[in-house]
Amino acid sequence: RDKRDRNGDTFYDEPNLNQVNLMNRWEYHNDKIEGRFLVKGLHENRTSGQLSLNDGQSQLYKIGIRTDRVEGLGKLGIFLPKGLERSVGITTSGFWHNQKGQYGFNNYDGMQGSFFGNVLFQTMIKNTNHTFFTGGSVMYDFYDENVNGTEMKRTDVVPGVAAEYTYKYLDKITLVAGLRADFPNRFDPQINPRIHFRYEPKEGTQIRLAGGRGFRIPNVYAENLYMFASSRTIDVLEPIGFESAWNTGLSFMQDIRFGSKVSKLAIDFFHTWFTNQVIIDIENGDNKVNIYNLDCGKSYSNSLLVEWSIEPVMGFDLKLAYRLEDVRQTMKEGLVKKSMLPMHRGLVTLSYKTMDEKWMFNVNANIQGKMRYPMSFVSETQRYTPVNVMLGAQITRYQGDFEFFVGGENLLNVRQRNPIIGADNPFGSNFDTYQVWGTPIGPVAYAGIRYNLARKKDNHHEEH
Repeated sequence: RDKRDRNGDTFYDEPNLNQVNLMNRWEYHNDKIEGRFLVKGLHENRTSGQLSLNDGQSQLYKIGIRTDRVEGLGKLGIFLPKGLERSVGITTSGFWHNQKGQYGFNNYDGMQGSFFGNVLFQTMIKNTNHTFFTGGSVMYDFYDENVNGTEMKRTDVVPGVAAEYTYKYLDKITLVAGLRADFPNRFDPQINPRIHFRYEPKEGTQIRLAGGRGFRIPNVYAENLYMFASSRTIDVLEPIGFESAWNTGLSFMQDIRFGSKVSKLAIDFFHTWFTNQVIIDIENGDNKVNIYNLDCGKSYSNSLLVEWSIEPVMGFDLKLAYRLEDVRQTMKEGLVKKSMLPMHRGLVTLSYKTMDEKWMFNVNANIQGKMRYPMSFVSETQRYTPVNVMLGAQITRYQGDFEFFVGGENLLNVRQRNPIIGADNPFGSNFDTYQVWGTPIGPVAYAGIRYNLARKKDNHHEEH
């Protein structure tokens, strides 16, 4: 059997990937100016699909995605005279992204040119307890997309202004209140307030409260490429709008002593509710993707994260984490839980580094709760994925500037035997690659060598 197809469904278990990344970064500092600049480039070819034909097939189901991307980022800070630590910050970024994809009989080509510019002025009011900043920004995005021969072009221009006030009282209280106004060319003006409050009643205890509103302009095809790798037909039922949501959150951090040891406990809870949202609806028996805007129904998410970490003995670290994500959307069928998203996740991480810092041992276990399959294709009754645990381990040896490591993934041999629905007839009406919760590959071993390049800093002061 071909090692690229271990479960024998004629499809690649993992895509072939060829990627080239280039990056260069510069920094400049003196008493009046600070600057950071970055340029990145990416070229990637990703190939997947079928390796061999099934009985009755005349051609292979191929998936091929080529991506080219160039982006740049510049940040410039200018310190102004006359005291009060006044400064001006300028941030600019831009990228060109070109992607061409084939998914069986479906094709998606997308090009995006983007620019963002932001100018901020910051000053203090009387003293360091009161800080104020204001500024303006502009975002420009040009899209040229082709979906199965249908070309779509659009331009989004979003100028905006913002102001923010920060109050600090000793190290105990921080209050941040801000307001932003954006003026998109295709939609009504958007007013987005935000507030953040931090209180530290005593050392080792922190309480944070946050709330605010945000908005974005979605790009439904590029953000949901899984739609193309199935036999679903895509039906945009109405002009696509923007997305906006309110968010509230509470965070609590506490140091807990166990004798001479200190453990850290962190609890975060956030509730987000959408006032506008684009719905990608596959909850139907018609094998369709229906795309439409949220129509007065509920759409929300509740997120809870609990983390606890401790170093019980020197060099040994233990971390436990639990995440709950309850995400629900109102679709044509009513309020439903988001499909293929686990409500419960857990993480256990153990690491030990020897006293001489020559050896490192790591073990981690990721627990993934059950996920709801979408109500489409296979059954009209609700189905769920199993709970699974992905176990990994690694041993690292440090030798000078070299690191030698060996490890394994999926040590408990957790597999999804047949992740692709309708793999025997990929050009038929019952084909779907979206309902994947795990890997078809068993345990994987790996080994490697890292070499760290370290630049020694000169001790003398260097004038620019």
